[in-house]
Formats: sequence, structure tokens, C-alpha cells
Amino acid sequence: AMLRALSRMASSAAQDVGAAGRRIALIHAMQPSIASSLPAFKQLWPEAELVHLMDDSLARDVARTGLDVAMDKRFMALGTYARDCAGCHAILFTCSAFGSSIEAVQRELRTDSFPVLKPNEAMMEEAAQLARPAGAGSGRPIAVFSIFEPTLKSIPRELQDIGGGGLDIRTHFVPNALDALNAGDEEQCISIIAAAAEAQAAAAAQKGEDL
Repeated sequence: AMLRALSRMASSAAQDVGAAGRRIALIHAMQPSIASSLPAFKQLWPEAELVHLMDDSLARDVARTGLDVAMDKRFMALGTYARDCAGCHAILFTCSAFGSSIEAVQRELRTDSFPVLKPNEAMMEEAAQLARPAGAGSGRPIAVFSIFEPTLKSIPRELQDIGGGGLDIRTHFVPNALDALNAGDEEQCISIIAAAAEAQAAAAAQKGEDL
């Protein structure tokens, strides 16, 4: 997801005044997001100057309050700081549980010359395209796996918006994966997610479905 989002942002910057020297704000809601975002930039956009902004209380609070007006204001404050105070040329949010709050920032701050991206929007567009029904037939189901449970309230609505409705979306929470990531064991986190995905793919195959 991050690679797809970053590829889109880097392309936009290159069309502007060149990718080198661009200052990019990465806005995080979890500590592990910082380390996990660095390889994508190293691979696709090593020239970018990164500014990491983090409020790790966001992840705790969204589980309690959901995405409300107060959450929108907090995201807007972070986005405005990135643009007006830190001198950033673009914003990439790194947590996918805050869809509507990120969209509020996009409505206010995003322009052709100032990209504001969700971490997963390019991936969701691709998934929606693959799953969209062809003609009168039924589309392929989309399996959504999340290690952070509040994400499962946001992503289905976003996918339906992108796909124009009618998508067959199946959500799955993956327990223990986030604990592994918070403990610094990214390989174990990936292994847990992969096992969950393999299990659901096998179950779908038994029903004759193609996830």
C-alpha cells in the first residue's frame, strides 16, 4: 500500500519542480509506522526530505471515540502544521484507520501542487477495479485484513465509494500481529498476516470463489 501511494506522490512531484529536494510530511498515529515507511522511500524516492509528525494518542483515541469532529480537527491541525509551519510540499498519512479525517484534510489542503494522500488509496483503487462487477455478472470478493481493528470500520466505506457501491467486501481482523509489530518483530507480524490470508484464500477456494 505504501509503495503504491509513494509512487503516485513521487510522480506528482517530478511533474512539478522535480523530485529532489521535496520535503514530505509523514503523519503517523503509531510508533511502528515510522520505521515501516522508510524502506518505501529508500526504494522509490531516496532524494525526498522526510518530516515525521506523530501523535500516537490518535490510535488509542479512535478506538474509543471513532472518527468524530474532534478527530477531524486534530488531523487538520497536523496537516496545517506540515504545510504552513514545517514547509512541507506534500503530506502522506501512514495509518489507514482514519479515512474520513484524512479526507477532511484533503478537501481543505490538497491541490494539484500540494498532494495529500492516504497510505492505501492507490491500492484500494486497484482492488476496487479488480472486484468491480463486469456487465451483469458478479465481481470478485475483496478480502480486507487489518491488524488494527478500527481500520475495519473505515476501509469498507472507502472501497465502496471508490468502486461505486456493490462490492463484495469481507473484513478480517488479524489478532496478535500488531503486538508483534509493536514489539519490534516485523517478520513475525508479516508471518501472522500471511497465515491469516492463506487460511481465508483456502476457505474461499473450497467454496469455488476467487479472492
